[in-house]
Amino acid sequence: MIETLLGKAAYALCTALHKSGPAVLGREIAGIVEKHAIGAAAAGLGAAWIPGVGGTAAVVASAGFIWSMYYRINSKIGVPFSKNIVKSVATAICTNLAATAISSIVVSSLLAFVPGLGTLPGTLIMTAVSFSLVWSSGLVYLKVLTRFAEANVDLNSVSEEDLKAMAQDVLSKEDIKGMMKQAKQQFKAAKDRGEIKKDGDNVKPMEDA
Repeated sequence: MIETLLGKAAYALCTALHKSGPAVLGREIAGIVEKHAIGAAAAGLGAAWIPGVGGTAAVVASAGFIWSMYYRINSKIGVPFSKNIVKSVATAICTNLAATAISSIVVSSLLAFVPGLGTLPGTLIMTAVSFSLVWSSGLVYLKVLTRFAEANVDLNSVSEEDLKAMAQDVLSKEDIKGMMKQAKQQFKAAKDRGEIKKDGDNVKPMEDA
């Protein structure tokens, strides 16, 4: 796991925060992201893909998993952001990533209907999009926190506006298409392992409170 983009980002964050045992803690944080991505994908199995409103549907379906994921990451490493701030930042990042995720997943999925070019059924488009949105949103958030940590910024002083501005800067400089490519690879690996099951023992979003 440590060799993936996600594993490397989690390790970099723990190192920047001067956490002891950064490799072990990094794997735990990466695990939080992966479990929420799988939970969102499993929840997406029952969601309908509606042409024209797919972006909104994907964001709505994934938002709860994303802010829950952020909150659990914060709890793991002692970040003080409130639930309201986390929800707002999660929605902003997810919305920003949605267009790229949808175009990337849908195009590759449509190739499944051309003989010899793919096997992903159209019914799994929402599942793949949900997984990729949560996984990529987790990766971006880890990079945002790392930026603050590397700059020795006191996280207690970071506002919602600061977080959103840093997220926008990270998004503007990252290879989002490359990020989505690895998200799709991780989705396929989880699917092949049989981890994405509608009635499986998946992580659920926290209570919206």
